[in-house]
Amino acid sequence: MGGIGKTTLARLVYNDKEVEGFNPKAWVCVSEDFDVLKITKAILESVTSSPSNLKDLNQVQIQLEKAIAGQKFLIVLDNVWSKNYGLWKTLKSPFMAGTPGSKIIVTTRSVDVALTLGPIDYYNLELLSDDDCWSIFEKHAFENRDASAHQNLELIHAKVVEKCKGLPQAAANLGGLLCCKQRDDEWQGILKSRIWDLSEESDILPVLRLSYHHLPSHLKRCFSYSAIFPKGYEFEEMELILLWMADGLIQQSEDNKQMEDLGHKYFRDLLSRSIFQKSCNNSSKFLMHDLVNDLAQWVSGETNFRLEDELKANKQPERFRRARHSSYVCGYSDDFHKYEIFPEVECLRTFLPMLKGDHTCARFISNMFLSDLLPKFKKLRVLSLKSYHIIELPNSIGRLMHLRYLDMSNTAISSLPESTCSLINLQTLLLRRCFYLMKWPSKVMNLINLRHLDITDVHLIKEMPLGMEEWKCLQTLSNFIVSEGSGSDLEALKN
Repeated sequence: MGGIGKTTLARLVYNDKEVEGFNPKAWVCVSEDFDVLKITKAILESVTSSPSNLKDLNQVQIQLEKAIAGQKFLIVLDNVWSKNYGLWKTLKSPFMAGTPGSKIIVTTRSVDVALTLGPIDYYNLELLSDDDCWSIFEKHAFENRDASAHQNLELIHAKVVEKCKGLPQAAANLGGLLCCKQRDDEWQGILKSRIWDLSEESDILPVLRLSYHHLPSHLKRCFSYSAIFPKGYEFEEMELILLWMADGLIQQSEDNKQMEDLGHKYFRDLLSRSIFQKSCNNSSKFLMHDLVNDLAQWVSGETNFRLEDELKANKQPERFRRARHSSYVCGYSDDFHKYEIFPEVECLRTFLPMLKGDHTCARFISNMFLSDLLPKFKKLRVLSLKSYHIIELPNSIGRLMHLRYLDMSNTAISSLPESTCSLINLQTLLLRRCFYLMKWPSKVMNLINLRHLDITDVHLIKEMPLGMEEWKCLQTLSNFIVSEGSGSDLEALKN
């Protein structure tokens, strides 16, 4: 079952002191797309702690075999769905180079997958006991408070274990929900809600539907937007906050709190309710449990779509006319046919290609997309072309007047078009690792709403643009280039 604790158990094993003798170690979230090349590259990059530009499976496997040769390794393949024995056989061929005693841990919902992996025993997780379920709920619901001080504790205990049905994910989410409620009648109302008894054709746990139902309206909107992330995608807190801001989900408060501070509060609220959880790979990143991701898809309805899912499902064009936000996992070469459905998406606000695996490897996107399709997205607020091999942006970028978030990181642009200076609503401009970027547009001071500028590893720019003092909303600046030329000096930051 989903939410029974497979990933949590694997994480406990992976981080246990008893397995410190394993070296190297690697953790890969596989999910539903069993792409042998992507999985092998992810393992190689985790084992070597460096990116790989290789695109040929054989070459990647040779490098992985060298990396683990004679080593006692531990690899976790989390959330595997594929029962294709041929793919599994291909994937595991480099592992034979490791020493005896090396281990691979696989988590899956399917017994058939376990049987496909070979003549080995598998461990079938059982539902939690009532006492264990209560202890998880107690940890999330009471935090540092004394549970025994709560009224009607015995009645609540009985109701909680009845509703959670032995699922730790359900106990954590219910605890996170009730943690935010102070009065006894609020607890009783939630535990007696009719939502527990709804019979729907979806696989959404009742406790998750209930968690969403009781979110404040501002958190409902922010959570719904996160449906744009694919299962297993790990994101940084600020990454998501900047997207929320761009879509207008965070408004300036009456007490003059910055939008970023409100965004951090919203994020931490969702984290405390177990909607988001910390990544086991990277302490600075977060992800959603697959069941929570399913919930996000369910509540976002037709406003969000992931391109891969839609192409597989062969949906009707009418469905896309209601879409507002789109994402997809980048390929190494995305031709124009990939985007044929986009002319139907008249009101698109978010265009967000996602990167999995090596973030530094260049990808290719159709020039027709940039010249013919992009100018039609008149209502676009979020545009990411990160890591595509783009030499120049078309001048038509200046006609996207609603654009608030532009990510050109790791592209091959040498300059931004002058029309970029017309994007007066732009809040976030990310130019990280634009190694060929040499100059600023002449009127870049017109970007009066700019709040975040990242020029990390942009080495060819020798000075900051004139007129920076007009950026009175600026919150973060990755670095300031001090020059002897005609650019802005440090005094420009006074505002």
